Amino acid sequence: MADNSNLLNHDQIVAGSHACQDRPAIYFLVKDGRVVYVGKSIKNIHSRIGCHISERKKPFSRYYAVYCDSQDLDATEAAYVEALKPMYNNYLNRRDYSVDKHCAAILATVSSC
Repeated sequence: MADNSNLLNHDQIVAGSHACQDRPAIYFLVKDGRVVYVGKSIKNIHSRIGCHISERKKPFSRYYAVYCDSQDLDATEAAYVEALKPMYNNYLNRRDYSVDKHCAAILATVSSC
């Protein structure tokens, strides 16, 4: 028989639960303690994060989301990209961007997994 002494009870689970919010958000993908990508979701952050997991193009182990008004999404995302310069989207801020360099950066990260 399994030892159930470490299980949370119903009230602890409900009290610690988080609301699912279908609203605009900026999200941050994190790997090895660094923000590697900043993105936006118009409505469902969980669905968007799920897409990143399925695509496996931007390896990450954690994520964080900040909810904001839809009219602020683009400007807020751009401000975070400019401030954090994440490896998967800092090409937006570089004049020397090329598809080859972007693909090489992705491949280098994938091979280090």
